[in-house]
Amino acid sequence: MLIAALNKNKYEKLTPLIENIYKLDAEIAQAYNILEKSTEQGIQLLSNYYDKCREFSREFKKSVSEIISFIDSTSKKVTNT
Repeated sequence: MLIAALNKNKYEKLTPLIENIYKLDAEIAQAYNILEKSTEQGIQLLSNYYDKCREFSREFKKSVSEIISFIDSTSKKVTNT
């Protein structure tokens, strides 16, 4: 909510990333449930998420760092006025 209040554009960029976190979490949880029933199939499913999670992590870090730098620059402007 704070991000939306400060900058709607940044909020709109971050929202799909947050939604993707929940999606990846659910998919990995399903793969883990399969792992408990079938080790080989579960390992294969979980290994499929490795690259997907690495790419998402890079994208998420970049977006969050942009938002943090924006918030930091905004707070400096507010305290300096």
